[in-house]
Order: sequence, then C-alpha cells, then structure tokens
Amino acid sequence: MRIKCANPEDGDVFSRITIGKEYDVLAIEFYSATASLSKKDFVLYRIIDDEQMVMPYPALYFEIVSGDIPSSCIAYRDRDNSYNIMPRTWTYESFWEDLYDDDNKAKEEFKKEMEHLIPLADVGFGNIMKS
Repeated sequence: MRIKCANPEDGDVFSRITIGKEYDVLAIEFYSATASLSKKDFVLYRIIDDEQMVMPYPALYFEIVSGDIPSSCIAYRDRDNSYNIMPRTWTYESFWEDLYDDDNKAKEEFKKEMEHLIPLADVGFGNIMKS
C-alpha cells in the first residue's frame, strides 16, 4: 500500500514527514475509541519516515495512492483488541518493541519482509537496518 502525506486539516505538522511525499505502508493499525490516543487517531499507518525511522502516523494525514496490500499480510486482533494488517511474521505481541530494542530475531524478520515489501533503493535500507 502506498500513501501520500496531505496537508492536515487541523494544522498539525510532523517534522519527520513531508507534505506531498509518498510513503510505503508497512502496517495498518486500528484502535477502538477507548484505546485511541485521541479522537482522531483510530487508524495509524506505520511507515518509514524522512529520518528513516519506522513510526506510526495517523491515517488522516495521508491520501491512499495505491490500496494494494502484499499477499504476505494478514489481518489479526491483538490482545488489547486493536486490529492490525501486517506481514504474518510480524504478528507476535512484542514484535515492534523487539525491533526498536534491536532484537536480532525481530531485525531479521523485518529485513526479510522488507525485501519483499519495498525495493531497497527506494528507502535507503542500509540506514534502517544498522547492525
């Protein structure tokens, strides 16, 4: 899935995403009203931002350019009752925390899946997966 950053309606601007720039979606996260960070953050897109960090951003800041979702992705419900669409190998509870903590297993699963999701030349892959 590919999205383009649009001008946020409420004037919020994130310093690590660029208005008009396209990003590949790595995961989509859906939250209930009770779990949402704010009234507008029910859906988050996890992307590689301009600083080459994998981060979630509110979907309302983006337009969908391509709705194609890779065949390796599945929909599932977390134990906190949030719903996610992401590669099957990333669906264990601590995946994102493990990745941010430089866990070798999570880094390898991320790297392996990224080779199928996004062409390496498009994202500066070496900067993301510093070993």
